[in-house]
Amino acid sequence: MKKNYNSLQNILSLNGIGFNAHGDYKIECSDEQWEQIVKVDSNTKFMRNKPWPHWYKWQVIFGKERANGGTSEDMLDASYRQNVHNQSINPGKGKDYHGTWKRFSQ
Repeated sequence: MKKNYNSLQNILSLNGIGFNAHGDYKIECSDEQWEQIVKVDSNTKFMRNKPWPHWYKWQVIFGKERANGGTSEDMLDASYRQNVHNQSINPGKGKDYHGTWKRFSQ
């Protein structure tokens, strides 16, 4: 999965390339662009017409949002920041923070 994620990340970072408008997460680009992509990364050969519905979840798992050494946020800081956010949108609901994973489902 990580190999496909890296290839897909490189593809989607190119100008004029993205997912199609049909909502099925297939790569949209011209034939000429695709030929150049495959020349650079042979792993991409069969990726063009395949749907990639887990792209956004992969970004959390493999991407910049995951903990990677010194750039990750301290858990206490993250909990405090989330609690402050929850209090600002739900004032008077109490000071206890009960976390949820709902924000990671795309």
